[in-house]
Amino acid sequence: RDVAKLAPLLDHHDNVQQLQMVMSTIRNTSSSDERFARGFAMAGIVPKLLNLLQRTGPQGWASIHTDALSFFLASCTIDAVRDALVQGSGVMVLSTIASSTERQISEIETCLNLLSTLTSFSADCRRSLFEIGGTQMMLECIQMKPIANMKHDASLGISAEEQQMLMMSAKLGPALQVMANLCEDQPIWDVIADARAEQTVLMHASSKDQNISLAALRCVMSLARSTDARSREFVLRSDVLPSLIG
Repeated sequence: RDVAKLAPLLDHHDNVQQLQMVMSTIRNTSSSDERFARGFAMAGIVPKLLNLLQRTGPQGWASIHTDALSFFLASCTIDAVRDALVQGSGVMVLSTIASSTERQISEIETCLNLLSTLTSFSADCRRSLFEIGGTQMMLECIQMKPIANMKHDASLGISAEEQQMLMMSAKLGPALQVMANLCEDQPIWDVIADARAEQTVLMHASSKDQNISLAALRCVMSLARSTDARSREFVLRSDVLPSLIG
């Protein structure tokens, strides 16, 4: 019950040091015992954390964002936290960060991993993500094209070109996982076909990275099971079936 006393402290956005301490407490207690995470969710902490994620400020805000995302990543399989994320504005907030060109690479990758987990558990999340253009967003992540207008982060100690490669690599795996989840029950074929992204999915199916190839193959197999005859015909026309047998 005492965890509820921390919730109002998250509304004091002008006190960055206090926010950092509160967020550190929330992250550490939740990771040690899921009862804390349930208690925080019941205390209405999820919308407050989503609000914090949408705010930017002095240097100290980076750790606040990191702790909030760490809490969600560790607790999103808990029903109370997952329901609060999906039924609220969580899908929209996470998608906005995942598609940002100004957020840190670690934040973008974590948001994509969160969407991957949420879409694997929740049909409501899959539907919500599809309705706000999530399929197109994931396709942009797997195209492996340089990101226009991406802000160069000098603190990484790498060149702008190396940062582009790091960003594309960080996005690819979790975006394919989200795509595979969306393929399960969302009518995404038109979006894939309009973007001419079928071959991109097949290309990743032959990746040497097992996580990437498995996620891409999940997409292909889900398309093969689709009620949309066009996606099944595409799979039959492709050369992926012999490679599966091999």
